[in-house]
Amino acid sequence: MILSARLLRTYHTVRPNPDFLNASAFLGTVGYSVRRYYKDKYLFGFGRTEDIPTGTLLSATLGYELNDQDHRNYYGARISTANFSQRKGYLYLSGEFGSYMRPSTGSWQQGLVSTEVLYFTRLYHAGNYQWRHFFWNRSAIGINRLSSDLPLSIEGERGLRGFKSASDLRGTSRLVLNYETTVYTPLSFLGFRLAGVIFADAAWLNTRSKRTLPIYEKPYTGFGLGVRFRNEYTPIRAFQILFGYYPRGLTTNSGYRIYESSRPYYDFSDFSFGQPSVARYE
Repeated sequence: MILSARLLRTYHTVRPNPDFLNASAFLGTVGYSVRRYYKDKYLFGFGRTEDIPTGTLLSATLGYELNDQDHRNYYGARISTANFSQRKGYLYLSGEFGSYMRPSTGSWQQGLVSTEVLYFTRLYHAGNYQWRHFFWNRSAIGINRLSSDLPLSIEGERGLRGFKSASDLRGTSRLVLNYETTVYTPLSFLGFRLAGVIFADAAWLNTRSKRTLPIYEKPYTGFGLGVRFRNEYTPIRAFQILFGYYPRGLTTNSGYRIYESSRPYYDFSDFSFGQPSVARYE
């Protein structure tokens, strides 16, 4: 059981627009967290033992903000849980809500509802080849956001891997689906081990201020394959070279892109939280 509090003072020396207000806020959080760790291989590494966090997290945040215009309350809640087994794989579920409420009018402001589901299958074998399937779903729904709020993006790790939009493509709500298969091979050359990657991504982005849900928009998609390398005799991290095809929205007219990446696209939650904060809208 964790109790935490925070006093936050925000002061602007320059204001790009009237929405940037000086404010003092007090936030308090009460949370319950349980963590357990399991061990497995061939998740993000090439056969080395990796820790898999599971458990439960429950938290509630209350706050009060006094700004240049008015005062308002903040309400937030988060729930997360994960389970793992060698036969069924790993499943992570998370949901979060956070929003300001103006007592004088009873209206909600700068709210956010977000969800996340991450699932990967057990490790499959065929001779010396081993592989897993990864599924990832994320959503972020903005509620009565201000015009000065930085809208959501679907580039890179926030949406379609390897995607670079031709314009400043942003919106108020987002829904993302990611799929990947990683095949670890027995091939090795000069200490470099090789794995194959196949992926398919889709993202819905709401760009209309009068609409909340993003599912009414035409999705942006990305499809690709590539290879991942790791050298066991050097301190170089695993890296991958990917070839992606994006039917719409890419900076290049052809829709194709070849790029290099040195970080895993997926990551675990460790069921911990620090200082109280408002729900992150990014």
